[in-house]
Amino acid sequence: MLRMPLISKNKEGYTGDQVCTVYGEILEQGKVIPKLAHNYEDRKCIVCGTADPSYKPAGPDDGDADSLQTGDNRNVTLWEVLLLAVLETIGIVKKAYKATE
Repeated sequence: MLRMPLISKNKEGYTGDQVCTVYGEILEQGKVIPKLAHNYEDRKCIVCGTADPSYKPAGPDDGDADSLQTGDNRNVTLWEVLLLAVLETIGIVKKAYKATE
């Protein structure tokens, strides 16, 4: 076989010609193999590894309620209760200190 380049994403491939080993004549012409197209999965091409140009990350305005957001305040109540407990303890200690003077 002659003229058998590799298939790639950048150029077409070729199956190769069937050539007589004695006279060097082409017995059967090879066929062109089309170049490989990009195939994107998980934001990358599985053929060549390039990033998907059409991928857009989800933004805060996309309406995804489960996504993590800046200013997430799920633990605010816990911190408020802890702060009140610390302030109450300080008040009790000050009151006890003044009583001993």
